[in-house]
Formats: sequence, structure tokens, C-alpha cells
Amino acid sequence: MRACKQDYVKMDEVAKIIGKSVDYLKNKIFPKMISEGKLEKRFPYTHNHPEQGYKTSEDYADEL
Repeated sequence: MRACKQDYVKMDEVAKIIGKSVDYLKNKIFPKMISEGKLEKRFPYTHNHPEQGYKTSEDYADEL
């Protein structure tokens, strides 16, 4: 969550920063964090947007 605290970051960039695979983030981590309200999407209604980015929600960013 710290990797995308300040601005929207693409999933592949987050994967590089934290050393995990994009598939792992896409299938295991991001869906759970989005459903829990920890991450928010730049384009919430377009799942396959080429510029999709993720940002830590304000409620959780304050805790980091």
C-alpha cells in the first residue's frame, strides 16, 4: 500500500517495486484489497483500461 500511497500506480509498476509477479497481484492481492476498501481504481468502471492505476484509499493512507 505504501507503493501507491501518493498517486495512482499501474499494477506492473507495483509488482516491480515490491518484487512480486503481476499475476500474483492481479489474482490474489489486488481484488481482496479493493473489496476491503484499501485500494481504489483510477477507472473503477473500466476493468481493462490500459491506463488503469491503483491508489491507497485515504482512510488507509493515513495509517501508513
